Amino acid sequence: MKRTFLLLIVVLALTAGNVYAHDAGDLMLGIEPQIGIALPSVSLMSDYSMFPGIDFSLRMAFDYYLTDFLALGTGIGYSGNFHFFVNDVNTEMIALFMVPVIGWLIAGIAADSGASPVDINGYYFASYVTVPFGIRFSGRVFTLGAGGTANFPVYGSNDVYEFKLLPYLGWYGDIGFDLSGRKGRKNGFGMLFRLNGSITKTAEPVTPPSEYFVSCGFFSTSLILKANIELANLPIGGKKQ
Repeated sequence: MKRTFLLLIVVLALTAGNVYAHDAGDLMLGIEPQIGIALPSVSLMSDYSMFPGIDFSLRMAFDYYLTDFLALGTGIGYSGNFHFFVNDVNTEMIALFMVPVIGWLIAGIAADSGASPVDINGYYFASYVTVPFGIRFSGRVFTLGAGGTANFPVYGSNDVYEFKLLPYLGWYGDIGFDLSGRKGRKNGFGMLFRLNGSITKTAEPVTPPSEYFVSCGFFSTSLILKANIELANLPIGGKKQ
């Protein structure tokens, strides 16, 4: 019931005044650089002492508008995440370390002074070719999107434990604004806040240190700066807007 109510609010907000930025048939290309914080699964943090790390991605996304507010999307990109394995954590500084850019800078300065927030044991890096697929709702400015991802291993490296990267399925959901498609300006920029997660295992340890190891996955919160280009208007039926 609550989900239905929230969805109704979203639809009403996007359709208020029947004002939309796009036309039915718009084919949009989006360039999406992404950076954020990735949280390992509970078993990775407890069994391996893996620390929250950096999530990154660069995608080419294609959105085709079936109507002036509803689009189907797909694309291709390169994504990955980087983490440290730690022996000990200074809890007084961990909150600073979790804040992107500013927190890392403060934590780095503190580390130079001898108050390191973490005792690093090693690192973990994994990268994938990512194929997203999903839907998008767009109003005049605000936009919402959600869907899944198919991810195929490219390269992985670590210097402590041996992991085998696996193809995996993921999901994403985003909210933000998009200034493309407006009258007199087909192209434009946008900014999105995105949640990403894995549905299936992203990797498996060759020699797990614990018999209680459950899963290898990640959840991330990311910021996307998006450049949008209208490639064509190809409405179903052939009548251009």
